[in-house]
Amino acid sequence: MGHTVYNYGMYSAGDDVSLTYVQAGILAAILLNSGAADYVVTGCGTGEGAMLACNSFPGVICGHVEDPVDAYTFAQVNDGNCVAMPFAKGCGWGMELNWEYVFEKLFGFGSGNGKTGISLKRGIHKQFTATAVQFALLWLFLYFSCCVII
Repeated sequence: MGHTVYNYGMYSAGDDVSLTYVQAGILAAILLNSGAADYVVTGCGTGEGAMLACNSFPGVICGHVEDPVDAYTFAQVNDGNCVAMPFAKGCGWGMELNWEYVFEKLFGFGSGNGKTGISLKRGIHKQFTATAVQFALLWLFLYFSCCVII
């Protein structure tokens, strides 16, 4: 589809360092609010925990997407900037087709064609962008400072 994809998360379950839901949510907020990424695709076993963590930060509008209908309606009606997908629940034979159709519906038809108040919500979120990035950077600084001290 012509998009550039970067992996800012874990590469495998055997990675030396793993991310918590909160850390993944902070990472999504930093990437989106700083302009380093236009869209974030994240997930966990069911997708619910990742969605809740991402939605707890300003500037992130994350939807839970399990199938192509979820993807299409989220892109058209909610016009968010992040999706959380289940990486364990319901995965089996043919899942690669489901994900192919999900990404086709998510990115293949444009977005924001629904008549909702999402533009107003985005305007409100933009007011908090600088604060969110400052908070996330402060949290990361304190987290890593504590790791060094301990």
